[in-house]
Amino acid sequence: MLTDTATDWAEAQEPAPATFAEWETQFKEHFIKPAVLRFRHAHDIFGKKQQTDESVDDYAARIRGLAKRVEFDSTALLYAFVAGLKKGLSPHVMGQNPATLDAAINTARVAEIAQGGESSDVSSQLSDLRRDMKRLADKYDTATAVASITAAVQPPKAVRVPRQFNRPQQRQFIIILLS
Repeated sequence: MLTDTATDWAEAQEPAPATFAEWETQFKEHFIKPAVLRFRHAHDIFGKKQQTDESVDDYAARIRGLAKRVEFDSTALLYAFVAGLKKGLSPHVMGQNPATLDAAINTARVAEIAQGGESSDVSSQLSDLRRDMKRLADKYDTATAVASITAAVQPPKAVRVPRQFNRPQQRQFIIILLS
C-alpha cells in the first residue's frame, strides 16, 4: 500500500507499468536516492554541531531527521551525535560510554541540566516560575512601599464623637485625632 507522495506518483504513471518488475524499477529510479546524495546527507550528519542556544533534545531531533535520509547504522549515528555535542557535554557523554543513541541522549540531558542548560520542560518551567515569583515579589514590594508612603503623607483623620452632659439640651462635640 502506498501513501502520500508515492500514491500520487503511482496514479500519475502513464502508461501504467505492465508488470510488477517494471513498476518496481520505475519506483526505485524515482524514489531511491543516488549514492552521491546519500554521501552528502551522511556528510551533513557528521558536520552538524549543536548550536549554543540549542537543547540536547532539539539537536537529537535534528540529527535523527537527517539520519532518515540515509541508511545509517545505530553506531554511526551514535558517533555523529556525540561528535556534534557542545564542548562541555561531549566529554561527559564519552566518559559514560553509552551503547545506544538513546543512552547518549539521556546522558547528554543530565550533563546539560548539571551545567545549567535547559534541556527539559522541567527546567524551563522552573525558570518561568522563578521569573513569576520575582515579578510578584516586585509587585508586593511596590504595593507595600506605596501604602507606607501614603500613610506617612496623609494627615490623621478627625472624627467627631457626640458627648452628652448632664443636661440633654447641651451637646458638645469633641474631636478625637486618630493616628
